[in-house]
Amino acid sequence: MSKWLMQAGTIVLALFHVIAHANDKPLVYWVYVNEQKPNLIDIKVDTSKLGIFSLEQSRSLKKAESQSEASITCYKPGGKTSVKINFNQQISCQSITWHTELTVLSDFDYNASSQQSIYSPSGWWLLFEWDNFHRLKGIENAKVCIANNKPKSKKEKNIALCSPLPQSDQPPLLLAWGKPSTRINVENLKLTIYADNELLIHEIKTIKESLQKQYSYLQTVFSQPEHMNQVRDWSLIWVGIDKKHKSLGGAAGSEAYISNYLVDKKQLTKQSIPMLLKVSAHETVHSITEYPFPLWISESLAEYYAYKSMQFISYSVNDPLTEWKQKRNVIPHAKTGLYEANLKVSEQHDMSYYPLFYVKGAAFWQALDKALQDKQKTLDTFIPLLSTETTQHKLNNAFIRQVEGIIGSQHWQTLAKDYF
Repeated sequence: MSKWLMQAGTIVLALFHVIAHANDKPLVYWVYVNEQKPNLIDIKVDTSKLGIFSLEQSRSLKKAESQSEASITCYKPGGKTSVKINFNQQISCQSITWHTELTVLSDFDYNASSQQSIYSPSGWWLLFEWDNFHRLKGIENAKVCIANNKPKSKKEKNIALCSPLPQSDQPPLLLAWGKPSTRINVENLKLTIYADNELLIHEIKTIKESLQKQYSYLQTVFSQPEHMNQVRDWSLIWVGIDKKHKSLGGAAGSEAYISNYLVDKKQLTKQSIPMLLKVSAHETVHSITEYPFPLWISESLAEYYAYKSMQFISYSVNDPLTEWKQKRNVIPHAKTGLYEANLKVSEQHDMSYYPLFYVKGAAFWQALDKALQDKQKTLDTFIPLLSTETTQHKLNNAFIRQVEGIIGSQHWQTLAKDYF
């Protein structure tokens, strides 16, 4: 889970395309930060021109049975209120409002893959769509605006910063504000880089050069030919995490993603930039991939090609086969095949199998790629053949026939036995 324009003050990082709704102006969700308790926000929507409408519960990462009911207030003409609105209830209101509470985190304690909305006492906010923005049924043209965006200098204007709310079948909205950002251009990619502190400022030039080389390679693999010259405008959010947590991650959206970078005692380490570039490349694959993949293929390919893109820059990380060799005796469910792991996650929602996609799955792709390279071929060529229905959990026959014909049936059967 980027546009980096040097702005003092607040910036909103938007993930997604605007979908026009009829010819009307977009419905606006106003976000108000509580000045006394900045981890509390109010969300208000003017519904006076809608007539009768109904609300649908916000998209969520939680299971349906674990979602909590929201307390939504309906304001009637004259100030009378209806304290409770039920979802899917037909109602007419002048406006509606509800509250949400962000988790308060200290610096370097946030894992980006959690996709959790947070407030940092150092003065910045991160707000995901999940559980926060209930939808008005039938309305697709909407945007979210930070209402009490205050300028940090006299040269700045006190204006609302807005971002389109994606449709329900698109990745979630992501807003970040409270810190400056930096704008860089990488070929036909425009990035707005937003960092939670200044540790990375002196590394921007080196990071930019690396991102350019990685992106140039990845788009040749995952973008369809007719879209190779498409100009992309992304937001990229970098959030530090202390090495004591022994994990770092990221999350991708349609036009933005968030990545962790490693710190130790509030300082960068030798692995901070390499791991940041690897995680960023992983999320880049998710962002530019135009082929439908099952979950295990999507995650494992992104992880393998994040590693493979590192071969074009001056930084290095452990290769997937080495990682798998080191972790196969400690990672949960290591003996489980990737097909079964995919079913465990997608159908039974058992997330303890998810790490297999990153470690065992990436190792499979490297092993296969090495076998293809021994025959003067490369996995890059066969990525389009992996395209299949996301509900399918096995490699399709067309792909298997192609690679088996190159590396040999016996070699393929060995790989299948080891990984599936």
